[in-house]
Amino acid sequence: MAVTSIRSLSRETILALSAGALLVLFTVVGFASNRYHQKRTALALEWYARGQADLQAQDARHALRAIDDFRTALIYSPENDRYRLNLADALIAAGHLDAARTYLLNVWDDDSENGAVNLDLARLAARNGNTSDALRYYQSAIYGRWESDAEPQRIQARLELCRFLLSHGRTGEAQGELMALAGSLPSDPSLHTEVAKLFLQAQDKLHALDQFRAALRLDPKRLEALLGAGEIAFQTGDYRSAERYFGRAVAEQPNDARTRSRLSIARLVLASDPFESRLSNQERSARVQQAFERALARLEDCAHIRGESLPSSSASPLLDLQQLYARAEKMRPQVRVGNLLRNPDLQTSALDLAFEAEELAAQRCGSPEGLDEALLLIASAHRGSEL
Repeated sequence: MAVTSIRSLSRETILALSAGALLVLFTVVGFASNRYHQKRTALALEWYARGQADLQAQDARHALRAIDDFRTALIYSPENDRYRLNLADALIAAGHLDAARTYLLNVWDDDSENGAVNLDLARLAARNGNTSDALRYYQSAIYGRWESDAEPQRIQARLELCRFLLSHGRTGEAQGELMALAGSLPSDPSLHTEVAKLFLQAQDKLHALDQFRAALRLDPKRLEALLGAGEIAFQTGDYRSAERYFGRAVAEQPNDARTRSRLSIARLVLASDPFESRLSNQERSARVQQAFERALARLEDCAHIRGESLPSSSASPLLDLQQLYARAEKMRPQVRVGNLLRNPDLQTSALDLAFEAEELAAQRCGSPEGLDEALLLIASAHRGSEL
């Protein structure tokens, strides 16, 4: 009876029933498969998180555990690039450098344009002293493909390359890389400051100052940039800018003795420099007289430290301090503001002798302080200049 009933069904009805049964079966299989993949993904993420935690502990024991963690994560997600790279990082942290390099090279064979892989290979080559490989991989990292945050990653890779070049004395190449980097920096004062410091290491004060100034435009109170810009201005003889930068730095950090000293000397130079273009002849003459008198006092102090008598008891002084002091004493009655006003040549002669005295005293008695230091800096900046 049942057989007769089944036979009585039309062909179309049987096909429809079969399709429905298959649909139910596929749904069940799909659901099971989806649950299976979800479970594998969840397990992969769990082991990856453990690996991350172990790696962040930054010690050898946890690094070894991180290796096992990431390997387990890769069992559940074998094609995950992030897990593969973290396994390489764990191998490096554990000191398994050869294993890490071999592993990374295998990954590199599959994806030679991967920026993160190239950066890890560059770091390994740098640690092993392989300069040519390090340079090649750094360049590949800079121009390679990054999964996320590509531009910040490229900037960091180029910064590492610059440090590597500088550490190997390749200053010219480092300058080129820094120039390329400076032209593409985002509006980040910390990055501009870091690049400025690298320019200084590369002996390029001009571009270092540009980067310090860029940092200050973004963050006017950034202490490191104020100090850097002030020091460059000071060393290049731009004491007005040095005073401005050091003044702002002291406002931010009042107890920094070195910065306060730099500020004081910059102000002394500005207050004592007879070459200042805006001075009247009266003011210039007064500064020349002040410099002359201070230089003679410095000679006297230096001679006292050395146990030499000034003036010399001999009609023909033998010691260089005595000889210079005798010349200064002979000129001294003429070095008065009124005479200096009327006699530009006397201004020049008096100032030349004052500079000579400060330089000789520094040679014989060590580095000066205060106004004596300021006069030495003025002498260095203006030696041979006309008043």
